[in-house]
Amino acid sequence: MAIISCATPTKEKTKPLTRRERQLLYYQRLRAAQWQEITKKKKSTPSYHRDKKISVQPKRQKRKKKKKPQIIPVDPHGQRIEIEQLLTFHCIKQRMDNCDELSTRIFDKCLQEYNPGDRRLTDCIKKSLR
Repeated sequence: MAIISCATPTKEKTKPLTRRERQLLYYQRLRAAQWQEITKKKKSTPSYHRDKKISVQPKRQKRKKKKKPQIIPVDPHGQRIEIEQLLTFHCIKQRMDNCDELSTRIFDKCLQEYNPGDRRLTDCIKKSLR
């Protein structure tokens, strides 16, 4: 006759742990082992040092722009030839009938702003021909 009592432990079947559960257990054990080191008080260090000198850095100064000469000198005779070539080429390109009238108007307008021998005179005529 076999006596079966309720006090005897019965083996419960445990299912195998998943990979995630094994990793969680592993890290829980690590944290528990290092808990004493983590909770130790660290030496309190002040957030600033009184012995350091406070220095104010000067603002960066803007670079001075180099002054370009107002008048860029050019040979007036060569400039006159270049202007005439620009005006005649523009007239040929556009096939205009009243080319002389347009060219003299442009030339006079730019001559009022700039003097002969100034590079800006040629640039003014080039811009107005566009």
